[in-house]
Amino acid sequence: MNKRTMPTLFLFVIVLMASLLMAPSAKGSGILELNDSKNEYDLNPYTSVLEDKENRLVIYDLLHPDVAARFTDAGSQTINYGYSAYSHWAEFKVKNTSLKKDWLLEIAFPTLDSVDAYVLDGTNTVLQKHVGDDNAFDNREVKNRNLVLNLEIERGETLDVYLHFRTEGAAALPLKIIHPVHFAQKEQVSYLLLGANYGIIIILTIYNAFMAFFFRAKAYLYFALHSASGLIMFATLNGVAFEFLWSDAIWWNNRAIGFFMCVSHIMALLFIRNFLPPRSLSDRWKLFCNMFIVVEIFNILLMCVDVVLGLKLMLVKYLFFELLMIIPGVRALQANFRPARYYLCGWGIFAMTGIITTFTESGVIPMNSLTTFSAQIGSTLETLIVSWGLANQIKLIRKEKDRAVEQMNENRKLADSDFLTGLYNRRYIMNRFSSRMSEQMVFLILDIDHFKRINDTYGHLAGDNVLQQIASVLRQCFRHGDVIGRFGGEEFIVLMPDTFLDQARHRAEELLSAVCSVPIHIGDTHITCTVSIGITEWKSDSSDDFHAALRRADEALYEAKRLGRNRICVSSS
Repeated sequence: MNKRTMPTLFLFVIVLMASLLMAPSAKGSGILELNDSKNEYDLNPYTSVLEDKENRLVIYDLLHPDVAARFTDAGSQTINYGYSAYSHWAEFKVKNTSLKKDWLLEIAFPTLDSVDAYVLDGTNTVLQKHVGDDNAFDNREVKNRNLVLNLEIERGETLDVYLHFRTEGAAALPLKIIHPVHFAQKEQVSYLLLGANYGIIIILTIYNAFMAFFFRAKAYLYFALHSASGLIMFATLNGVAFEFLWSDAIWWNNRAIGFFMCVSHIMALLFIRNFLPPRSLSDRWKLFCNMFIVVEIFNILLMCVDVVLGLKLMLVKYLFFELLMIIPGVRALQANFRPARYYLCGWGIFAMTGIITTFTESGVIPMNSLTTFSAQIGSTLETLIVSWGLANQIKLIRKEKDRAVEQMNENRKLADSDFLTGLYNRRYIMNRFSSRMSEQMVFLILDIDHFKRINDTYGHLAGDNVLQQIASVLRQCFRHGDVIGRFGGEEFIVLMPDTFLDQARHRAEELLSAVCSVPIHIGDTHITCTVSIGITEWKSDSSDDFHAALRRADEALYEAKRLGRNRICVSSS
Protein backbone atom coordinates (compact mmCIF):
# COMPACT_ATOMS: atom_id res chain seq x y z
CA MET A 1 0.00 0.00 0.00
CA ASN A 2 1.30 3.47 -0.84
CA LYS A 3 2.55 5.34 2.23
CA ARG A 4 0.16 8.21 1.48
CA THR A 5 -2.91 6.02 1.05
CA MET A 6 -3.60 5.20 4.70
CA PRO A 7 -3.28 8.82 5.99
CA THR A 8 -5.56 9.99 3.16
CA LEU A 9 -8.28 7.49 4.11
CA PHE A 10 -8.09 8.38 7.77
CA LEU A 11 -8.21 12.07 6.85
CA PHE A 12 -11.54 11.33 5.14
CA VAL A 13 -12.89 9.88 8.40
CA ILE A 14 -11.60 12.86 10.39
CA VAL A 15 -13.34 15.27 8.00
CA LEU A 16 -16.50 13.18 8.33
CA MET A 17 -16.38 13.38 12.12
CA ALA A 18 -15.58 17.11 12.02
CA SER A 19 -18.70 17.68 9.95
CA LEU A 20 -20.74 16.46 12.90
CA LEU A 21 -19.63 19.46 14.92
CA MET A 22 -20.73 21.90 12.24
CA ALA A 23 -24.48 21.42 12.54
CA PRO A 24 -26.44 24.64 11.97
CA SER A 25 -28.00 26.40 14.92
CA ALA A 26 -31.65 25.90 15.79
CA LYS A 27 -34.32 28.06 14.27
CA GLY A 28 -37.87 28.63 15.45
CA SER A 29 -40.78 26.99 13.68
CA GLY A 30 -43.09 28.99 11.43
CA ILE A 31 -44.91 28.69 8.15
CA LEU A 32 -42.95 27.42 5.18
CA GLU A 33 -43.72 29.41 2.05
CA LEU A 34 -43.34 27.64 -1.30
CA ASN A 35 -42.30 29.91 -4.16
CA ASP A 36 -41.22 29.59 -7.79
CA SER A 37 -37.52 30.11 -7.07
CA LYS A 38 -36.95 26.77 -5.31
CA ASN A 39 -37.91 23.17 -5.93
CA GLU A 40 -36.81 21.63 -2.62
CA TYR A 41 -37.37 22.71 0.99
CA ASP A 42 -36.11 21.37 4.30
CA LEU A 43 -39.07 21.10 6.67
CA ASN A 44 -37.19 20.54 9.93
CA PRO A 45 -36.80 24.26 10.84
CA TYR A 46 -40.57 24.69 10.45
CA THR A 47 -41.62 21.59 12.37
CA SER A 48 -42.86 21.16 15.94
CA VAL A 49 -42.78 17.78 17.71
CA LEU A 50 -44.61 16.00 20.48
CA GLU A 51 -43.69 12.73 22.19
CA ASP A 52 -46.73 10.56 22.91
CA LYS A 53 -45.46 8.36 25.73
CA GLU A 54 -48.86 6.82 26.38
CA ASN A 55 -49.54 6.16 22.68
CA ARG A 56 -53.13 7.37 23.06
CA LEU A 57 -53.38 10.63 21.15
CA VAL A 58 -55.39 10.85 17.96
CA ILE A 59 -55.54 13.66 15.43
CA TYR A 60 -58.54 15.41 16.99
CA ASP A 61 -56.80 15.52 20.37
CA LEU A 62 -54.06 17.64 18.81
CA LEU A 63 -56.53 20.35 17.87
CA HIS A 64 -57.26 20.98 21.54
CA PRO A 65 -55.30 24.04 22.77
CA ASP A 66 -53.86 22.25 25.81
CA VAL A 67 -52.40 19.48 23.68
CA ALA A 68 -51.26 21.86 20.94
CA ALA A 69 -49.32 23.84 23.55
CA ARG A 70 -47.21 20.77 24.32
CA PHE A 71 -45.55 20.84 20.87
CA THR A 72 -41.94 22.09 20.87
CA ASP A 73 -39.79 23.41 18.05
CA ALA A 74 -37.72 20.71 16.39
CA GLY A 75 -34.98 23.17 15.36
CA SER A 76 -33.03 22.92 12.12
CA GLN A 77 -31.58 19.48 12.83
CA THR A 78 -33.29 16.32 11.65
CA ILE A 79 -35.92 15.01 14.06
CA ASN A 80 -34.40 11.92 15.69
CA TYR A 81 -35.56 10.18 18.87
CA GLY A 82 -33.19 7.24 18.49
CA TYR A 83 -34.46 3.81 19.51
CA SER A 84 -37.62 4.95 21.27
CA ALA A 85 -40.53 2.77 22.35
CA TYR A 86 -43.00 5.70 22.11
CA SER A 87 -44.94 7.10 19.21
CA HIS A 88 -44.36 10.70 18.13
CA TRP A 89 -46.15 13.54 16.41
CA ALA A 90 -44.76 16.19 14.11
CA GLU A 91 -46.60 19.26 12.85
CA PHE A 92 -45.78 21.88 10.24
CA LYS A 93 -47.62 24.50 8.18
CA VAL A 94 -46.95 25.15 4.54
CA LYS A 95 -48.25 27.97 2.33
CA ASN A 96 -48.03 27.87 -1.46
CA THR A 97 -47.21 31.19 -3.14
CA SER A 98 -45.94 29.56 -6.36
CA LEU A 99 -47.69 28.58 -9.55
CA LYS A 100 -46.96 24.91 -8.88
CA LYS A 101 -49.60 23.04 -6.91
CA ASP A 102 -48.23 19.44 -7.06
CA TRP A 103 -45.61 18.73 -4.43
CA LEU A 104 -44.17 15.69 -2.66
CA LEU A 105 -43.61 15.15 1.04
CA GLU A 106 -40.46 13.01 1.41
CA ILE A 107 -39.43 11.19 4.57
CA ALA A 108 -35.91 10.01 3.73
CA PHE A 109 -35.77 7.22 6.31
CA PRO A 110 -37.04 3.99 4.70
CA THR A 111 -37.02 1.83 7.85
CA LEU A 112 -39.85 3.64 9.64
CA ASP A 113 -42.62 1.15 10.32
CA SER A 114 -45.60 3.49 10.16
CA VAL A 115 -46.27 7.12 9.31
CA ASP A 116 -49.81 8.50 9.27
CA ALA A 117 -50.16 11.89 7.61
CA TYR A 118 -53.16 14.13 8.42
CA VAL A 119 -53.62 17.12 6.14
CA LEU A 120 -55.90 19.94 7.38
CA ASP A 121 -57.06 22.78 5.17
CA GLY A 122 -58.56 26.05 6.35
CA THR A 123 -61.87 24.35 7.22
CA ASN A 124 -60.16 21.68 9.40
CA THR A 125 -61.13 19.01 6.92
CA VAL A 126 -58.81 16.07 7.54
CA LEU A 127 -57.24 14.05 4.74
CA GLN A 128 -55.47 10.97 6.04
CA LYS A 129 -52.65 9.10 4.28
CA HIS A 130 -50.48 6.22 5.40
CA VAL A 131 -46.99 5.10 4.46
CA GLY A 132 -44.35 2.84 6.05
CA ASP A 133 -42.77 -0.57 5.80
CA ASP A 134 -45.63 -2.12 7.81
CA ASN A 135 -47.53 -2.21 4.52
CA ALA A 136 -46.69 -3.90 1.22
CA PHE A 137 -44.56 -1.80 -1.12
CA ASP A 138 -47.15 -1.95 -3.91
CA ASN A 139 -49.64 -0.13 -1.67
CA ARG A 140 -47.49 2.99 -1.53
CA GLU A 141 -48.86 6.13 -3.08
CA VAL A 142 -45.47 6.94 -4.62
CA LYS A 143 -43.35 3.94 -5.57
CA ASN A 144 -40.00 4.89 -4.07
CA ARG A 145 -37.50 3.39 -1.63
CA ASN A 146 -38.09 6.36 0.69
CA LEU A 147 -41.47 7.18 2.23
CA VAL A 148 -43.10 9.69 -0.13
CA LEU A 149 -46.60 11.18 -0.22
CA ASN A 150 -48.36 13.43 -2.71
CA LEU A 151 -49.18 16.88 -1.39
CA GLU A 152 -51.50 19.03 -3.47
CA ILE A 153 -51.58 22.72 -2.50
CA GLU A 154 -53.40 25.36 -4.45
CA ARG A 155 -51.79 28.75 -4.88
CA GLY A 156 -52.45 30.93 -1.83
CA GLU A 157 -53.57 27.90 0.21
CA THR A 158 -52.11 27.04 3.61
CA LEU A 159 -52.09 23.47 4.89
CA ASP A 160 -51.53 22.25 8.42
CA VAL A 161 -49.92 18.79 8.33
CA TYR A 162 -49.62 16.38 11.24
CA LEU A 163 -47.44 13.25 11.08
CA HIS A 164 -47.87 10.41 13.53
CA PHE A 165 -44.88 8.05 13.34
CA ARG A 166 -43.91 4.96 15.27
CA THR A 167 -41.37 2.24 14.65
CA GLU A 168 -39.55 -0.64 16.29
CA GLY A 169 -36.19 0.70 15.09
CA ALA A 170 -34.68 4.17 15.03
CA ALA A 171 -37.33 6.92 15.12
CA ALA A 172 -35.96 9.58 12.77
CA LEU A 173 -37.97 11.91 10.55
CA PRO A 174 -35.90 13.75 7.90
CA LEU A 175 -38.60 15.84 6.18
CA LYS A 176 -38.55 17.62 2.84
CA ILE A 177 -41.04 19.08 0.39
CA ILE A 178 -39.94 18.63 -3.20
CA HIS A 179 -41.41 19.33 -6.59
CA PRO A 180 -42.02 16.03 -8.48
CA VAL A 181 -39.79 16.89 -11.46
CA HIS A 182 -36.90 17.86 -9.23
CA PHE A 183 -37.52 14.76 -7.10
CA ALA A 184 -37.32 12.50 -10.17
CA GLN A 185 -34.04 14.09 -11.23
CA LYS A 186 -32.61 13.76 -7.73
CA GLU A 187 -33.67 10.13 -7.45
CA GLN A 188 -31.93 9.29 -10.72
CA VAL A 189 -28.66 10.48 -9.20
CA SER A 190 -29.47 8.73 -5.92
CA TYR A 191 -30.13 5.35 -7.55
CA LEU A 192 -27.05 5.79 -9.73
CA LEU A 193 -24.84 6.34 -6.68
CA LEU A 194 -26.41 3.43 -4.82
CA GLY A 195 -26.01 1.25 -7.91
CA ALA A 196 -22.34 2.19 -8.17
CA ASN A 197 -21.85 1.38 -4.50
CA TYR A 198 -23.63 -1.96 -4.79
CA GLY A 199 -21.76 -2.72 -8.02
CA ILE A 200 -18.37 -2.27 -6.36
CA ILE A 201 -19.33 -4.60 -3.51
CA ILE A 202 -20.84 -7.20 -5.87
CA ILE A 203 -17.76 -7.25 -8.11
CA LEU A 204 -15.39 -7.60 -5.16
CA THR A 205 -17.62 -10.26 -3.58
CA ILE A 206 -17.60 -12.32 -6.78
CA TYR A 207 -13.85 -11.80 -7.10
CA ASN A 208 -13.18 -13.00 -3.53
CA ALA A 209 -15.56 -15.95 -3.97
CA PHE A 210 -13.71 -16.93 -7.16
CA MET A 211 -10.36 -16.66 -5.36
CA ALA A 212 -11.75 -18.79 -2.53
CA PHE A 213 -12.55 -21.67 -4.90
CA PHE A 214 -9.41 -21.15 -6.99
CA PHE A 215 -7.01 -21.20 -4.02
CA ARG A 216 -9.18 -23.39 -1.77
CA ALA A 217 -8.80 -20.68 0.90
CA LYS A 218 -11.54 -20.22 3.51
CA ALA A 219 -10.47 -16.64 4.27
CA TYR A 220 -11.61 -15.43 0.84
CA LEU A 221 -14.93 -17.26 1.13
CA TYR A 222 -15.70 -15.85 4.58
CA PHE A 223 -14.81 -12.33 3.46
CA ALA A 224 -17.02 -12.71 0.38
CA LEU A 225 -19.91 -13.79 2.63
CA HIS A 226 -19.17 -10.91 5.01
CA SER A 227 -19.29 -8.44 2.12
CA ALA A 228 -22.46 -9.98 0.66
CA SER A 229 -24.22 -9.87 4.06
CA GLY A 230 -23.22 -6.25 4.55
CA LEU A 231 -24.45 -5.40 1.06
CA ILE A 232 -27.94 -6.84 1.70
CA MET A 233 -28.06 -5.15 5.12
CA PHE A 234 -27.36 -1.74 3.59
CA ALA A 235 -29.79 -2.42 0.74
CA THR A 236 -32.43 -3.01 3.41
CA LEU A 237 -31.46 0.18 5.24
CA ASN A 238 -31.70 2.10 1.95
CA GLY A 239 -35.16 0.69 1.23
CA VAL A 240 -33.90 -0.90 -1.99
CA ALA A 241 -34.35 -4.47 -0.76
CA PHE A 242 -37.98 -3.80 0.18
CA GLU A 243 -38.59 -2.22 -3.20
CA PHE A 244 -36.98 -4.90 -5.38
CA LEU A 245 -36.36 -8.10 -3.37
CA TRP A 246 -39.18 -8.72 -0.87
CA SER A 247 -41.83 -6.04 -1.38
CA ASP A 248 -44.55 -8.12 0.33
CA ALA A 249 -42.46 -9.66 3.15
CA ILE A 250 -43.24 -7.13 5.89
CA TRP A 251 -42.27 -9.36 8.84
CA TRP A 252 -38.97 -10.28 7.23
CA ASN A 253 -38.15 -6.72 6.16
CA ASN A 254 -38.35 -5.53 9.78
CA ARG A 255 -35.83 -8.18 10.81
CA ALA A 256 -33.55 -8.36 7.76
CA ILE A 257 -31.23 -5.57 8.94
CA GLY A 258 -30.50 -7.30 12.24
CA PHE A 259 -30.24 -10.74 10.63
CA PHE A 260 -27.68 -9.72 8.00
CA MET A 261 -25.73 -7.61 10.48
CA CYS A 262 -25.34 -10.65 12.74
CA VAL A 263 -24.40 -12.87 9.80
CA SER A 264 -21.89 -10.24 8.65
CA HIS A 265 -20.30 -10.23 12.12
CA ILE A 266 -20.07 -14.03 12.20
CA MET A 267 -18.43 -14.12 8.76
CA ALA A 268 -16.01 -11.36 9.80
CA LEU A 269 -14.91 -13.35 12.86
CA LEU A 270 -14.43 -16.50 10.79
CA PHE A 271 -12.54 -14.48 8.19
CA ILE A 272 -10.07 -13.07 10.69
CA ARG A 273 -9.44 -16.56 12.13
CA ASN A 274 -8.40 -17.77 8.69
CA PHE A 275 -6.70 -14.59 7.42
CA LEU A 276 -4.39 -13.55 10.24
CA PRO A 277 -1.50 -15.82 11.31
CA PRO A 278 -2.27 -18.19 14.21
CA ARG A 279 0.40 -16.58 16.40
CA SER A 280 -1.66 -13.37 16.52
CA LEU A 281 -4.77 -15.22 17.77
CA SER A 282 -4.44 -16.04 21.43
CA ASP A 283 -6.43 -18.84 23.07
CA ARG A 284 -8.36 -16.24 25.07
CA TRP A 285 -9.29 -14.36 21.90
CA LYS A 286 -10.47 -17.59 20.27
CA LEU A 287 -12.63 -18.28 23.31
CA PHE A 288 -14.21 -14.82 23.13
CA CYS A 289 -14.64 -15.28 19.39
CA ASN A 290 -16.56 -18.53 19.87
CA MET A 291 -18.69 -16.94 22.60
CA PHE A 292 -19.45 -13.95 20.38
CA ILE A 293 -20.55 -16.21 17.52
CA VAL A 294 -22.96 -17.91 19.94
CA VAL A 295 -24.25 -14.47 21.01
CA GLU A 296 -24.77 -13.48 17.37
CA ILE A 297 -26.80 -16.63 16.74
CA PHE A 298 -28.84 -15.90 19.89
CA ASN A 299 -29.35 -12.34 18.63
CA ILE A 300 -30.80 -13.68 15.37
CA LEU A 301 -33.25 -15.87 17.29
CA LEU A 302 -34.14 -12.97 19.57
CA MET A 303 -34.92 -10.77 16.55
CA CYS A 304 -37.55 -13.30 15.49
CA VAL A 305 -39.29 -12.94 18.85
CA ASP A 306 -38.72 -9.29 19.82
CA VAL A 307 -37.28 -6.88 17.26
CA VAL A 308 -36.78 -3.99 19.70
CA LEU A 309 -34.91 -6.14 22.21
CA GLY A 310 -32.84 -7.67 19.41
CA LEU A 311 -31.85 -4.21 18.12
CA LYS A 312 -30.86 -3.10 21.62
CA LEU A 313 -28.67 -6.18 22.03
CA MET A 314 -26.96 -5.35 18.73
CA LEU A 315 -26.17 -1.84 19.99
CA VAL A 316 -24.79 -3.17 23.29
CA LYS A 317 -22.40 -5.65 21.67
CA TYR A 318 -21.32 -3.45 18.77
CA LEU A 319 -18.32 -1.82 20.50
CA PHE A 320 -17.23 -5.18 21.94
CA PHE A 321 -17.34 -6.63 18.45
CA GLU A 322 -15.16 -3.84 17.02
CA LEU A 323 -12.62 -4.33 19.81
CA LEU A 324 -12.62 -8.07 19.21
CA MET A 325 -11.80 -7.46 15.54
CA ILE A 326 -9.05 -4.87 16.11
CA ILE A 327 -6.92 -6.61 18.77
CA PRO A 328 -5.63 -9.55 16.65
CA GLY A 329 -4.97 -7.18 13.76
CA VAL A 330 -2.67 -5.10 15.96
CA ARG A 331 -0.89 -8.23 17.16
CA ALA A 332 -0.46 -9.48 13.61
CA LEU A 333 1.03 -6.11 12.62
CA GLN A 334 3.45 -6.33 15.54
CA ALA A 335 4.43 -9.79 14.26
CA ASN A 336 5.37 -8.20 10.87
CA PHE A 337 2.47 -9.79 9.00
CA ARG A 338 2.30 -7.27 6.15
CA PRO A 339 -1.32 -7.88 5.01
CA ALA A 340 -2.41 -6.87 8.53
CA ARG A 341 -1.81 -3.24 7.49
CA TYR A 342 -4.59 -3.50 4.92
CA TYR A 343 -6.87 -5.26 7.37
CA LEU A 344 -6.37 -2.66 10.13
CA CYS A 345 -6.78 0.24 7.73
CA GLY A 346 -9.96 -1.16 6.16
CA TRP A 347 -11.55 -2.37 9.36
CA GLY A 348 -10.50 0.75 11.29
CA ILE A 349 -12.31 2.99 8.79
CA PHE A 350 -15.38 0.75 8.81
CA ALA A 351 -15.41 0.67 12.62
CA MET A 352 -15.24 4.48 12.94
CA THR A 353 -17.86 5.12 10.27
CA GLY A 354 -20.05 2.37 11.73
CA ILE A 355 -19.89 4.00 15.16
CA ILE A 356 -20.87 7.33 13.58
CA THR A 357 -23.94 5.79 11.92
CA THR A 358 -24.88 3.90 15.09
CA PHE A 359 -24.70 7.07 17.19
CA THR A 360 -26.62 8.91 14.48
CA GLU A 361 -29.50 6.45 14.50
CA SER A 362 -29.42 6.42 18.31
CA GLY A 363 -29.97 10.18 18.31
CA VAL A 364 -26.61 10.94 19.97
CA ILE A 365 -25.22 12.98 17.05
CA PRO A 366 -27.08 15.01 14.41
CA MET A 367 -28.44 13.24 11.36
CA ASN A 368 -27.48 14.33 7.86
CA SER A 369 -26.67 12.58 4.57
CA LEU A 370 -23.01 12.16 5.49
CA THR A 371 -23.58 10.67 8.94
CA THR A 372 -26.46 8.49 7.74
CA PHE A 373 -24.41 6.92 4.95
CA SER A 374 -21.03 6.97 6.69
CA ALA A 375 -21.15 3.25 7.58
CA GLN A 376 -22.07 2.37 4.01
CA ILE A 377 -19.17 4.44 2.68
CA GLY A 378 -16.88 2.87 5.28
CA SER A 379 -18.06 -0.62 4.33
CA THR A 380 -17.21 0.03 0.69
CA LEU A 381 -13.76 1.32 1.61
CA GLU A 382 -13.24 -1.65 3.91
CA THR A 383 -14.14 -4.10 1.14
CA LEU A 384 -11.80 -2.35 -1.30
CA ILE A 385 -8.86 -2.15 1.12
CA VAL A 386 -9.16 -5.66 2.56
CA SER A 387 -9.61 -7.11 -0.94
CA TRP A 388 -6.45 -5.22 -1.84
CA GLY A 389 -4.79 -6.85 1.17
CA LEU A 390 -6.02 -10.29 0.11
CA ALA A 391 -4.59 -9.69 -3.37
CA ASN A 392 -1.33 -8.62 -1.74
CA GLN A 393 -1.36 -11.84 0.26
CA ILE A 394 -1.73 -13.79 -2.99
CA LYS A 395 1.27 -11.90 -4.32
CA LEU A 396 3.27 -12.83 -1.22
CA ILE A 397 2.18 -16.47 -1.49
CA ARG A 398 3.24 -16.56 -5.14
CA LYS A 399 6.61 -15.03 -4.28
CA GLU A 400 7.10 -17.58 -1.52
CA LYS A 401 6.05 -20.35 -3.87
CA ASP A 402 8.44 -19.13 -6.56
CA ARG A 403 11.24 -18.97 -4.02
CA ALA A 404 10.39 -22.47 -2.80
CA VAL A 405 10.31 -23.82 -6.37
CA GLU A 406 13.58 -22.05 -7.13
CA GLN A 407 15.14 -23.48 -3.99
CA MET A 408 13.77 -26.93 -4.80
CA ASN A 409 15.18 -26.74 -8.33
CA GLU A 410 18.49 -25.54 -6.93
CA ASN A 411 18.56 -28.41 -4.44
CA ARG A 412 17.63 -30.85 -7.16
CA LYS A 413 20.33 -29.43 -9.39
CA LEU A 414 22.87 -29.77 -6.59
CA ALA A 415 21.74 -33.34 -5.96
CA ASP A 416 22.03 -34.21 -9.67
CA SER A 417 25.20 -32.26 -10.44
CA ASP A 418 28.91 -32.77 -9.97
CA PHE A 419 30.06 -29.98 -7.65
CA LEU A 420 33.37 -29.41 -9.47
CA THR A 421 32.38 -29.33 -13.15
CA GLY A 422 28.68 -28.54 -12.92
CA LEU A 423 27.89 -31.50 -15.19
CA TYR A 424 25.41 -34.21 -14.26
CA ASN A 425 26.59 -36.89 -11.86
CA ARG A 426 26.52 -40.69 -12.16
CA ARG A 427 23.16 -41.04 -10.32
CA TYR A 428 21.40 -38.60 -12.67
CA ILE A 429 22.82 -40.31 -15.76
CA MET A 430 21.51 -43.68 -14.59
CA ASN A 431 18.06 -42.21 -13.78
CA ARG A 432 17.81 -40.60 -17.22
CA PHE A 433 18.61 -43.89 -18.88
CA SER A 434 15.99 -45.65 -16.72
CA SER A 435 13.36 -43.14 -17.85
CA ARG A 436 13.84 -44.45 -21.44
CA MET A 437 14.58 -41.04 -22.86
CA SER A 438 14.87 -42.56 -26.35
CA GLU A 439 14.32 -45.80 -28.28
CA GLN A 440 17.90 -45.64 -29.50
CA MET A 441 20.96 -43.89 -28.13
CA VAL A 442 24.73 -43.89 -28.16
CA PHE A 443 26.93 -44.19 -25.07
CA LEU A 444 30.11 -42.15 -25.32
CA ILE A 445 32.74 -42.49 -22.57
CA LEU A 446 35.94 -40.45 -22.53
CA ASP A 447 38.95 -40.38 -20.25
CA ILE A 448 41.63 -37.66 -19.96
CA ASP A 449 44.96 -39.09 -21.05
CA HIS A 450 47.76 -39.11 -18.48
CA PHE A 451 45.65 -37.26 -15.93
CA LYS A 452 47.60 -38.73 -12.99
CA ARG A 453 50.79 -37.22 -14.45
CA ILE A 454 49.11 -33.77 -14.48
CA ASN A 455 48.14 -34.13 -10.81
CA ASP A 456 51.59 -35.33 -9.84
CA THR A 457 53.38 -32.59 -11.80
CA TYR A 458 51.19 -29.54 -11.22
CA GLY A 459 49.11 -30.48 -8.21
CA HIS A 460 45.47 -31.37 -7.64
CA LEU A 461 44.26 -27.77 -8.11
CA ALA A 462 45.69 -27.85 -11.60
CA GLY A 463 43.95 -31.19 -12.13
CA ASP A 464 40.65 -29.64 -11.06
CA ASN A 465 41.22 -26.82 -13.56
CA VAL A 466 41.76 -29.36 -16.32
CA LEU A 467 38.51 -31.16 -15.43
CA GLN A 468 36.60 -27.87 -15.57
CA GLN A 469 38.10 -26.92 -18.94
CA ILE A 470 37.25 -30.32 -20.42
CA ALA A 471 33.68 -29.97 -19.08
CA SER A 472 33.41 -26.61 -20.85
CA VAL A 473 34.57 -28.13 -24.14
CA LEU A 474 32.03 -30.94 -23.77
CA ARG A 475 29.18 -28.42 -23.40
CA GLN A 476 30.24 -26.69 -26.60
CA CYS A 477 30.62 -29.83 -28.71
CA PHE A 478 27.36 -31.63 -27.96
CA ARG A 479 23.70 -30.88 -28.57
CA HIS A 480 21.23 -29.44 -26.10
CA GLY A 481 19.39 -32.75 -25.82
CA ASP A 482 22.54 -34.78 -25.10
CA VAL A 483 23.10 -35.70 -21.44
CA ILE A 484 26.66 -34.90 -20.38
CA GLY A 485 28.03 -36.03 -17.03
CA ARG A 486 31.16 -36.72 -15.00
CA PHE A 487 31.20 -40.37 -14.21
CA GLY A 488 34.02 -40.30 -11.69
CA GLY A 489 37.64 -39.15 -11.49
CA GLU A 490 38.76 -38.01 -14.93
CA GLU A 491 36.09 -40.03 -16.72
CA PHE A 492 33.11 -38.42 -18.51
CA ILE A 493 30.03 -39.90 -20.18
CA VAL A 494 27.61 -38.61 -22.79
CA LEU A 495 24.20 -40.11 -23.61
CA MET A 496 23.18 -39.16 -27.13
CA PRO A 497 19.48 -39.96 -27.77
CA ASP A 498 18.17 -40.66 -31.29
CA THR A 499 21.71 -40.87 -32.63
CA PHE A 500 23.45 -43.39 -34.92
CA LEU A 501 27.04 -44.55 -34.51
CA ASP A 502 28.39 -42.61 -37.49
CA GLN A 503 26.82 -39.40 -36.13
CA ALA A 504 28.29 -40.04 -32.68
CA ARG A 505 31.72 -40.78 -34.19
CA HIS A 506 31.61 -37.49 -36.07
CA ARG A 507 30.88 -35.64 -32.82
CA ALA A 508 33.65 -37.53 -31.05
CA GLU A 509 36.16 -36.49 -33.75
CA GLU A 510 35.16 -32.87 -33.30
CA LEU A 511 35.65 -33.32 -29.56
CA LEU A 512 39.18 -34.75 -30.00
CA SER A 513 40.11 -31.79 -32.15
CA ALA A 514 38.54 -29.26 -29.77
CA VAL A 515 40.31 -30.69 -26.68
CA CYS A 516 43.71 -30.60 -28.39
CA SER A 517 43.23 -27.02 -29.57
CA VAL A 518 42.27 -25.58 -26.18
CA PRO A 519 45.29 -24.48 -24.14
CA ILE A 520 44.89 -24.97 -20.40
CA HIS A 521 46.47 -22.31 -18.20
CA ILE A 522 48.23 -23.53 -15.06
CA GLY A 523 49.87 -20.51 -13.56
CA ASP A 524 52.35 -19.24 -16.17
CA THR A 525 52.39 -22.63 -17.89
CA HIS A 526 50.18 -23.62 -20.82
CA ILE A 527 49.53 -27.28 -21.46
CA THR A 528 47.31 -29.22 -23.83
CA CYS A 529 45.43 -32.39 -23.08
CA THR A 530 44.09 -35.26 -25.08
CA VAL A 531 41.27 -37.67 -24.42
CA SER A 532 40.46 -41.26 -25.35
CA ILE A 533 36.89 -42.09 -26.32
CA GLY A 534 34.88 -45.29 -26.32
CA ILE A 535 31.53 -45.50 -28.13
CA THR A 536 28.74 -48.06 -28.17
CA GLU A 537 25.15 -48.16 -29.35
CA TRP A 538 22.06 -49.16 -27.36
CA LYS A 539 18.58 -49.99 -28.66
CA SER A 540 15.39 -50.58 -26.73
CA ASP A 541 14.68 -53.89 -28.44
CA SER A 542 17.93 -55.39 -27.13
CA SER A 543 18.30 -57.25 -23.85
CA ASP A 544 21.06 -54.90 -22.68
CA ASP A 545 20.61 -52.84 -19.58
CA PHE A 546 22.55 -49.74 -18.59
CA HIS A 547 25.46 -51.65 -17.10
CA ALA A 548 25.85 -53.90 -20.14
CA ALA A 549 25.96 -50.91 -22.53
CA LEU A 550 28.33 -49.08 -20.16
CA ARG A 551 30.62 -52.12 -20.05
CA ARG A 552 30.87 -52.22 -23.85
CA ALA A 553 31.64 -48.51 -24.04
CA ASP A 554 34.22 -48.93 -21.30
CA GLU A 555 35.88 -51.78 -23.20
CA ALA A 556 36.04 -49.58 -26.30
CA LEU A 557 37.65 -46.81 -24.16
CA TYR A 558 40.34 -49.12 -22.88
CA GLU A 559 40.95 -50.32 -26.41
CA ALA A 560 41.52 -46.69 -27.45
CA LYS A 561 44.02 -46.28 -24.61
CA ARG A 562 45.78 -49.52 -25.54
CA LEU A 563 46.16 -48.36 -29.13
CA GLY A 564 47.97 -45.19 -28.06
CA ARG A 565 45.35 -42.78 -26.61
CA ASN A 566 43.93 -39.62 -28.23
CA ARG A 567 41.67 -41.71 -30.39
CA ILE A 568 38.21 -43.20 -30.76
CA CYS A 569 37.16 -46.82 -30.56
CA VAL A 570 33.69 -48.11 -31.34
CA SER A 571 32.19 -51.21 -29.80
CA SER A 572 29.49 -53.00 -31.76
CA SER A 573 26.22 -53.83 -30.02
